[in-house]
Amino acid sequence: MTERSEENSISVIWTSKGFIISWTLIIVFMTLIVSLLWPKIYESESVIQVASLGYIETPSGKIIDYIYPLAESRNIIESSVVLLPVVNKYFNNQTKSLDSFKKKNLETEIIKEKIDFGVTEVTSYIKIKTKANKAEKTKQINENILSEFLSYAQQNYDERINFTLTRLNEKEQSTEKMRVEIANIEKEIKALSNTQLSEESLSRLFILRSIVSDYDKSIVQEGLEKSKLQDKLDLKKEFKVISYPQVPLKASSPKILLNILIALILGFFLSLFVVIIKPGK
Repeated sequence: MTERSEENSISVIWTSKGFIISWTLIIVFMTLIVSLLWPKIYESESVIQVASLGYIETPSGKIIDYIYPLAESRNIIESSVVLLPVVNKYFNNQTKSLDSFKKKNLETEIIKEKIDFGVTEVTSYIKIKTKANKAEKTKQINENILSEFLSYAQQNYDERINFTLTRLNEKEQSTEKMRVEIANIEKEIKALSNTQLSEESLSRLFILRSIVSDYDKSIVQEGLEKSKLQDKLDLKKEFKVISYPQVPLKASSPKILLNILIALILGFFLSLFVVIIKPGK
């Protein structure tokens, strides 16, 4: 009974092959038409490096001292400070809210590492992907987002650099001042040593040598702090564009070949399903 049923099903499918092929092609053709008429979307990508100033010492070890942490940098890119001028420039005559722009026209991604020739390298990158209905427009939108973010972030970077340079200069001036004080005190100690030492003189020598010792300790401490500040400057990384946005050569959506493949599979199985259940009606 089962074998006979299978033979009947195969016979029905074979005799209905024209119906199956026809409707499969119809569905494929309709999908092709819709795909060709569907608005095209173009994508453009850029990658930026988030600036940092060396490292910060923590109980668990050293961590990178970012001007803005990666998550915060990403939030700034998606904020009204950066996006509002871009939205107003390119969508001035349309109703386009920031939320709508972020949902339909923008994607951001934090890249914490990359692999080159099998070697994993820690990175501080953020990828910016923009979408628009024209190839040139999506590139320009991406460029403007980059420009707005870098303009905003560079100001804070410059302030941090200047603050670090000021502190380093203050440490150098403080060290130099203590060295001058030590030189003056040592002259006084030498002068006292060449005289007959009274109880008062011995007391004065003890005090002076204690002051010199304290100055020496302070100079060592200042030296350590200067070294840390210098390391921040030596290991600094600026905000940098790793890859600039390019004009896309083709639309990212709709994916015509993928749509046709899906339509071919779907059309075939739908037609097959109709042929199989039709005798049972």
